[in-house]
Amino acid sequence: MNDLVMKGKSVLAGGTFGEVKIDGISVIEGDVACDKMEMDGIIDVKGNVSVNKRTDVDGICKISGNVNMNDLDFDGCLSVSGDVTAENANIEGLLTVDGTLNAGTIILKFHGASCAKEVVGGVIRIYRGIGLKQFRTELIEGDTIDIEQTRAKIVRGDSIVIGKGCVIGKAEYRTDLEIHQKAKVKERIKLN
Repeated sequence: MNDLVMKGKSVLAGGTFGEVKIDGISVIEGDVACDKMEMDGIIDVKGNVSVNKRTDVDGICKISGNVNMNDLDFDGCLSVSGDVTAENANIEGLLTVDGTLNAGTIILKFHGASCAKEVVGGVIRIYRGIGLKQFRTELIEGDTIDIEQTRAKIVRGDSIVIGKGCVIGKAEYRTDLEIHQKAKVKERIKLN
């Protein structure tokens, strides 16, 4: 399987590769599947992205499709028009996911206005880095949830910590629910 290495400004079709390394401004016209991906710069993928192993992205990345990865390490601005699925997702920066962000472990340090339709995982940690905006979502569902500066309709899990600056419509928990004094939760429901 061939590798894809792009530097500078480039436009190319999608494809299946061993390793993908992009440094610069790139447009990929189609789906991309690879074992490992490293991107630094501005990338626009007009299709789905599938990575078997590790993904390391710094910069601005727009994906017009779904993302399926093993380990996602992202620093910058990520916009996905579909769903993001990963074993581990470590994201810092601005995030927009039109669908579901789903991972075994999710660590999201957002800077400014960020959102996902739904966030689903085993361990979920969402907190604000810099900026004044809240993370917005309809649903957060996981086993262990620890969130700050988040606005959600429903937070559902086993053990939940709702931190400072959260505005939550409904918190549904099985074992533990901890709410910061500067958080607002409209309804609390203990699940059986």
